[in-house]
Amino acid sequence: MLWVLVFETLHTIGTALLIFLVLPDLDVIKGAMLTNCVAFIPGLFGLLSRTRKESHVALKVMMDLLALACQLTGFVVWPIVEYNKNPDVWRIWLIPPAIFLTSFGWWENYVDKNSKFSTIKYFGRIKERLWKTRYFCYIFVSLWKILIFFAVMVLSMGTRLDNFSTVFDLRTAFRYEVMLTYDRE
Repeated sequence: MLWVLVFETLHTIGTALLIFLVLPDLDVIKGAMLTNCVAFIPGLFGLLSRTRKESHVALKVMMDLLALACQLTGFVVWPIVEYNKNPDVWRIWLIPPAIFLTSFGWWENYVDKNSKFSTIKYFGRIKERLWKTRYFCYIFVSLWKILIFFAVMVLSMGTRLDNFSTVFDLRTAFRYEVMLTYDRE
């Protein structure tokens, strides 16, 4: 349960950083393109899980390496390009950690107990044991993820907003909605 909790915590932190700090500073097209890079850890685990028993293993390894290189350049080169356009946006440097942490969410699908790497074998055995206890384990993990997501959201909005108390003020939210309704008429 410890490793599941660690991986799911990292995934939740990365997702919250991506949603609340990174994506609001990007336009829709760039944000959508950036989300193509969120499979770095699964790609790495998939590469390390390959065995010689698979057909066309050399081609698969080359494709895995190409996919990893494309994703890595996506979340390393992107902040450099965006920072050169607007050096005042410091949050753009959160792209690499946010994308990297978000990619921990799919580790389970890409580990194999037959891998030649001991770490991947270990995670593959965890995956098999989790098959029996998944629902019980995720009762607690889901609650933990909600708390972590909320905490990162609060911290993120604290850096973004001038008056942080408006996050918890329902009157402000409803007043804003009423103003939008009147503007449309």
